[in-house]
Amino acid sequence: MTAQTPVAVISGPVGVGKTTLGHEVSELLEAQGTPHTFIDFDQLRYTWPRPDDDRWGNRLGLQNLRDVWKNSRANGSLNLIISYVVETRDFIEQLQAIIPDSRIVTFQLSASVATLEDRVRAREIGSAFDWHMKRAAELAQVLAQEQVPCDHRISTEARSVQEIAADITGRLSWRKA
Repeated sequence: MTAQTPVAVISGPVGVGKTTLGHEVSELLEAQGTPHTFIDFDQLRYTWPRPDDDRWGNRLGLQNLRDVWKNSRANGSLNLIISYVVETRDFIEQLQAIIPDSRIVTFQLSASVATLEDRVRAREIGSAFDWHMKRAAELAQVLAQEQVPCDHRISTEARSVQEIAADITGRLSWRKA
């Protein structure tokens, strides 16, 4: 029997800190000597044009993830961290299909709309600023709904990145070898 691959999916609205937390979880695991791979799923799907029936480019992203994970496993990775906005159970099922030995745990990060907007203002300087501001508020509402995949809800209000990352790493049994 193959040991299951722990997969931490860090989800939440625009501006909540998904990528920052993914990097910090990665740093903590590296300091512990835990073999892992961190992937910002957005980077695997940024291609234009996208098919009309794949608005966010998830099919391409999942194909790329399958290949990156295959290569990472071949190089000794045993654990996976993914940052991405997860709105539906379909995405989790698709992850399960491309990483069949996975044990997926979804962490839903949250913050007030005012905090999200402050964070977006601090980081977005380009032409997508208005879209990010609108999407942050929209996703805050969508992701708070009960049917959205979520194993653990974690507020990022008034907590350090290090504290939240330690919380996330402490909630999974990571494979060491």
